[in-house]
Amino acid sequence: MSRDKLIILGVLVLGLLGFLVYKQSEKDKAIGQPTVTAKDFPTVSAPDDVDKISIVNGDKGEIVAREGRRPERPAARPTAAPEASGT
Repeated sequence: MSRDKLIILGVLVLGLLGFLVYKQSEKDKAIGQPTVTAKDFPTVSAPDDVDKISIVNGDKGEIVAREGRRPERPAARPTAAPEASGT
């Protein structure tokens, strides 16, 4: 093959590879797009002067959070831990 034909072939191969990279990047962009819009989610709202929030979590019981305080929870039972046998 002559040098001119090799150069033209190389340019065509690079062009094809560039086109394939472009198409793959378009596919990657489509994968990253969210499929759910914001209007599909329910609206959660509360008045501005909320003083207390009560959360019930299965068998753990009720947790009450009040403004300015830490949540009130039942006291946790201490777990049995093995003593450290240092020296």
